Amino acid sequence: MAVLHSYPDWVVQVWLEQFGVEDTEQICQWLNQSPSIDLRINPLRSTLEQVEAALHTAGIATTQIFLYHKPYDCLPALAQFKNCLDSRKAGGQCKIAVPNS
Repeated sequence: MAVLHSYPDWVVQVWLEQFGVEDTEQICQWLNQSPSIDLRINPLRSTLEQVEAALHTAGIATTQIFLYHKPYDCLPALAQFKNCLDSRKAGGQCKIAVPNS
């Protein structure tokens, strides 16, 4: 299994002891997946829509995600974020109150 998935024998042995054969196989496969590419749009130079259009023209599929730098602080804001998305889709503006760190 180590050779098949290009991992050191000792790493696979530790995983086998901790997780068993089936889970170790899944771990090896998952860790060998190609990573996604994440982009941050600079609003001073372009808009999200312009970048998405350029990527789609080039045949590159895109998916929007919401990231926040302090994941534990943003939990109270998630409901507000959904409301914000609904408001933005309707052409409005919104603010999300996030606790100070």
